Amino acid sequence: MKRLLGIIVLLALPAFVFANGGPIDGSEIFSTGNVQLLENKDISLVEEDLKVKIVGDHAQVDVKYLLSNNGDTTKVTYGFPVIKMTEAAMQDISSTPLDNLTAFSIKDNGRLLKIRKHKDPKPLKEEGYKELWWHVAELSFSKGERKRLQVSYRIKNFLEDTATSKDFRPSFSDRTFEYLLKPSGAWGTGIVKKLVISVDASSILPRSGKTTQIKPAGYKVKNGIITWRLENVNLRNMEDLKLVYDYSAAKATDDLLKHRLPKANIKRVTASTSLMDGSGNDYSPENLLDGDLSTAWCVKGGKGRARLTIGLNNARIFGVGIVNGYTKNEKTYTANSRLRRVSYLIDWVVDKSVLKDSQVELPKRTFDQLNPKAVAPFVDWIVETGDIDGRAKSITLFIDDIYPGTTFNDTCISELYLYGMPATRHE
Repeated sequence: MKRLLGIIVLLALPAFVFANGGPIDGSEIFSTGNVQLLENKDISLVEEDLKVKIVGDHAQVDVKYLLSNNGDTTKVTYGFPVIKMTEAAMQDISSTPLDNLTAFSIKDNGRLLKIRKHKDPKPLKEEGYKELWWHVAELSFSKGERKRLQVSYRIKNFLEDTATSKDFRPSFSDRTFEYLLKPSGAWGTGIVKKLVISVDASSILPRSGKTTQIKPAGYKVKNGIITWRLENVNLRNMEDLKLVYDYSAAKATDDLLKHRLPKANIKRVTASTSLMDGSGNDYSPENLLDGDLSTAWCVKGGKGRARLTIGLNNARIFGVGIVNGYTKNEKTYTANSRLRRVSYLIDWVVDKSVLKDSQVELPKRTFDQLNPKAVAPFVDWIVETGDIDGRAKSITLFIDDIYPGTTFNDTCISELYLYGMPATRHE
């Protein structure tokens, strides 16, 4: 009986922490890929059906192989290598284990195979922070047998998000999914009769996600699903599968909502005036904190006379932003005025005599730039505290100038975001 070795290739990313800022999230995985058989020419890969589903930062991978043994009875020992950071290196960046590769399984004609894991004793070139682990299983073939091998797993796609003390908003990198196709070129002659690849990236589209790079060429895209259908492909010459996508709008929105100051730390939001249109509609400043983009605080006119005061209770503020305009729909957005220039006054806790007075000009946006499911890019930041203490008693905004609406002489803000956190009483 012949005894052979196959591998699935997977690489890992070292993470580094930089002074005054650095990674806040990442993945150790560069890429995963096909089963590779070494030396044996009797077992050929007839078909491969690879399905990938992108879900946020992760990818669910399910690949099915139709294998044909063109020789005598044999047994194949194959492994899934994971090159990852050492425990010592991991302790420098994370106190808990990463979940970058999960739910890994291998099935032989539907039968779940037992997988052994062990650390490779051979040192890697990148000594000190990388090590090689193997997921090993065995596959038996009778003479002339055809069988289906299925490999499934979930990975966190390659990314490196960073933040610094100079900006409270993190920077979100592109996400990269990479799958190596070349390794399976070692099966038989290296030619697969039928290769079908499907990458479903449709889930990122509703939150302004977009693909920025797709490889190899020859694909078709429909409703966010990318497909390749190929025949008689030499995998040894095949360009590897790679998908790079921008998911920053969604990630920034999640971060914004995660760090929105709790209402318990907001004493009150008051306005010098609010619109009373006689129809019973509510345009009070309380609408600014309801999480509903179809409501708004509105004032008559607004320019040079309206102000908004936010009283705070044991709060540390890093930024104050707004969704400018009445964003109920495109008609209300264009019909009503929006803020153009805003000045603000902050009453700090640390030094009561220091009041910061400044003015900012807000961009002129169009309604089609707003995605309610990924609102962060539409938020205009008026206050950014930077490296200062950030504890404040109150913040007051003044409307200095407006972008006039097409119909009404009203000025509106749909939502107010206080990016911050509770401050302990003893600070």
